[in-house]
Amino acid sequence: MGLGEWLLTLFLVCIPIVNLIMLIYWSAANDIDPNKKNYARAQLIIMAIGVVISFMFFGSIVAMILAFGNYYYY
Repeated sequence: MGLGEWLLTLFLVCIPIVNLIMLIYWSAANDIDPNKKNYARAQLIIMAIGVVISFMFFGSIVAMILAFGNYYYY
């Protein structure tokens, strides 16, 4: 893979919905360069970890809001 192909790859990964579709395609296809396939798999793993951490953070924020919601007095 040359510089131009990597720039195109990085550009496609920056587009919100296209990135998920292309990463899944690149990680599953057999005719893709092994470097791009490993990159796509690594990106999908990092995205999955980010989603899990985001849900945990959001859940803790919601739990704190619900816990402190009982302490309001008028």
